[in-house]
Amino acid sequence: MALFQCVLAAFVAAGVAVQPEAPVRRHREQVAGDCTDHSAFDGGGASWQGRCKTLDQCRDSCAQSNNCVAFNWWSKRGGCRHYSNTGYTKRTTAHTTIGGAPACHYDKAGPTDCDACSSNCQQETEAPAPEYPEDCDDTKYFMGTPYHQTEIRGTSDFADMVKKCKSQYMDAGGFGGWSQRYSNGNGWCARFTREPTQQEWDSAGKSACAAYPGASGHCGAVCGTKFNDGVAPSCFGQSRFDNFDWANNNTCAKQPCTVYKTSDPYHAYCLKMACANTQRDAWCAAGGNSACRNQCGKCSDSQKACLQ
Repeated sequence: MALFQCVLAAFVAAGVAVQPEAPVRRHREQVAGDCTDHSAFDGGGASWQGRCKTLDQCRDSCAQSNNCVAFNWWSKRGGCRHYSNTGYTKRTTAHTTIGGAPACHYDKAGPTDCDACSSNCQQETEAPAPEYPEDCDDTKYFMGTPYHQTEIRGTSDFADMVKKCKSQYMDAGGFGGWSQRYSNGNGWCARFTREPTQQEWDSAGKSACAAYPGASGHCGAVCGTKFNDGVAPSCFGQSRFDNFDWANNNTCAKQPCTVYKTSDPYHAYCLKMACANTQRDAWCAAGGNSACRNQCGKCSDSQKACLQ
């Protein structure tokens, strides 16, 4: 040890930089841990990065960014989402959803859909375990979005119900929908008649499906919406104008008063609808100009920030 210290002192005296080596790197890797593989994140300043990305591309671009603390990645079509802060919540997904800090570890091939991502698709070396479609969330059930429905009969299990619902009815609507199955093999398949709102997505009923392929019971799934599979960041968007419900909605429990640091619920409502709303222009034109004339067309960039 004394000889090593003398040699080290000689290097320092000669002006040679002494760099820390492997022990520091190994410690960082151990702290990083493994990525999660069935947890999707909501909130946290989500930013959609596009599709057809490999896991390394999604994770590494997060690591190289000064504004990314975590990511989600979906293997089928290579969907990638970044998060700018750790204020996100987690929900369990039936399909594979890779996520975590940019230093986390996980190896998985993708995107595997060569029709959607022909330039860089990767095939699984082993057949993946069967699971519900990637754009279905079996933790959610009925939603308040307007819908039409049809009955589907004679299914073998919930996986069969979802497959038939999507292919025979739901996917033709373009806005997604929900599926439900009873113990007799029959069930209902619904398709939404318009795009769901963030509030409707957040207030969806809870499903309690058994493991794939799903026994009957209180089991359902919401599929094909813009909130499934990271298709779009979960920013608030509504083009339809509804008169403000003063009796029920004029409270800070219903409006984002904390976000805008105001004690006036109606002021927070106007900032939400006329500014943070991704469809603010359509909402203002539909009637919001008179309801929130001090906000429509007068929002700052910070007021237009994504509201989740």
